[in-house]
Amino acid sequence: FRNDFHGSPHITDSLQVLGNTDPTFSRGWRNEFTILHNFSFSFLFDGVFGQQVWNGTKGALYRFGAAKATEDRDQPWVYNGQTVIDNATGQPVTREAYYKFYANSFAYDLEEAVVEKASYIKLREISLSYNWGGLKDINISNVRFTVTARNLLTISDYTGFDPEVNN
Repeated sequence: FRNDFHGSPHITDSLQVLGNTDPTFSRGWRNEFTILHNFSFSFLFDGVFGQQVWNGTKGALYRFGAAKATEDRDQPWVYNGQTVIDNATGQPVTREAYYKFYANSFAYDLEEAVVEKASYIKLREISLSYNWGGLKDINISNVRFTVTARNLLTISDYTGFDPEVNN
């Protein structure tokens, strides 16, 4: 595995668990308020905490040098405090090699670089409802009209598209 780079990370021959998509705990909060007798407003927050997931988008962007983080690809690659050296040339290896061969999950099955914490809090839903009691003549005591919006806000340090993934 990339033995031509002295000082680079090494992988073992055995599989190791790098993350856990099962959260340590999850919480939710739903509430509803009546406003002006016939209107009601409700919301739902939920959160998941303590999971780590594989960020495939980040890996792909690293592999192809399309992530903003890869702008330093012409700089020397330093790992554990030492510059990584190409055994064939004796020259320092650039960070481009790190992004191409190590930090992308598409080469050599090394996925550690793109596993990240994915805890989040989401404003999952808000709803506004109107209760109309105008059909009593035909034996309908109440009709409720509701407008709902979902997945309005996500708060997370996860750098991928959405932390609510299963890989």
